[in-house]
Amino acid sequence: MKEKKWSSVFETGVWIKEQNGVLTMGKIGDDELQIELGNELAETISSLEDQVEEALYGNDSMKFDPEKVDFNTVLNKINESFKDTDLVFTGHCAQGSVLKSDYNDIYSLIYGLAENSMLHTGEEKKPAVYISASVVEGKLYIVYRDSGPCRNMNNIAREAELVKDSLHGEIKLNDSGRYPYLDIMIPEKSYE
Repeated sequence: MKEKKWSSVFETGVWIKEQNGVLTMGKIGDDELQIELGNELAETISSLEDQVEEALYGNDSMKFDPEKVDFNTVLNKINESFKDTDLVFTGHCAQGSVLKSDYNDIYSLIYGLAENSMLHTGEEKKPAVYISASVVEGKLYIVYRDSGPCRNMNNIAREAELVKDSLHGEIKLNDSGRYPYLDIMIPEKSYE
């Protein structure tokens, strides 16, 4: 078996179609990458055909809207990204917390904050992150607490810039109590 090569194939997409009597696959946007599927993989994909058709055309099919971001999905992906690290990650979000925004920017924001917590937490304690979020009247509100690094806005300058410039939101440090936290507000993106 060949060494596995990681690529962005699932980010750009793949196509699968029957050509000249065989099942073929390629990467969308790369006309030169076109392969014939081996028998075992072709059989596996063929057995999924009915399920794929049901997903696309069936009564329970759900239309995907690339403009909408489900914040619970973001939290699950972040948790998955840090599962093999020392970071204790806890995120709570009201069900249905969906807004029109840029998934990659929101993911980068939360990932960057969590990564920052890992890098700047002292060795005497385990890095920890707690996020509480909800969408209210077209705005995503996030309360972000960690094991200490968010107290210094210099540590999160890149993330603060992302909130303000790309997401057109607000970020501020609330350090009036014993445990400082970040208040983050991200408005829905206008696609007009």
